[in-house]
Amino acid sequence: MNFKTLLLPAILCPLFFATSCDSNDDEYNEVVLTLNATEIHYDENGVWADAMNPDAKVVSQGFTFSHTADVQYFYWTGMVASRCTDNADYNSTNEWLSHQCAAMPAGGMAGKGTPYIIGYWNSMETSETPFADRSCAITFNNDATFTPISMYVTNNSYCYYSVVDGGAYCRKFAKGDYFALKVYGWTGSAVVGPVTVYLADYRSEKESEWFALKDWTFVNLDTLGEVKGLFFEMESTDSGQWGINTPTYFALDNLKIRR
Repeated sequence: MNFKTLLLPAILCPLFFATSCDSNDDEYNEVVLTLNATEIHYDENGVWADAMNPDAKVVSQGFTFSHTADVQYFYWTGMVASRCTDNADYNSTNEWLSHQCAAMPAGGMAGKGTPYIIGYWNSMETSETPFADRSCAITFNNDATFTPISMYVTNNSYCYYSVVDGGAYCRKFAKGDYFALKVYGWTGSAVVGPVTVYLADYRSEKESEWFALKDWTFVNLDTLGEVKGLFFEMESTDSGQWGINTPTYFALDNLKIRR
């Protein structure tokens, strides 16, 4: 009997099963934001019904999205759920206040009319703003540590048409302009990042390469490592004495993490 031949499979089998289990564990520990998995109430325009409730936050699959509102001035900042499909251009009537929660693809990654997140960043924030006071921030399972892997982002309609056409408070983009979303991690004691995503980029010498995002775009977040939260900032070349002139909205879906 050839014992060497019999022993080889015996040695390989535990290795095979160990590798398979590790792979399954990674998949089990991954969470992908799917807002359809959570009961969220929407108004007649497809926007989260609690957008003007200062005490409410969108919570889905362990993710908590920052949000605040001022009922007196009909104003909110932070992150809301939306399934709005109305991505029309309202520049001619300047009715953006009633149409500020639409993503350009008219739906989330799952298709038209499916939910996604709209973020509205408070441009008064600075690098000194504490994580707890960030307007656009995400935590997981009551501040548990997690590793962000990826997400998808795009422009909301207000930003898109402001970039390509200009608007009441902002100018049309030209050569050299850009509009960027910056993603940071918060470890509990330090800020890591950013990962920078260009929602519009007109910096190329070739006009044919200028763009403003209309479709969902993949963003790799694994360079941030283990964090206790994510927060967002925005940057635009159309800025003045009072900060950014470009509307500070963005759309997000399918955030993927490892817990």
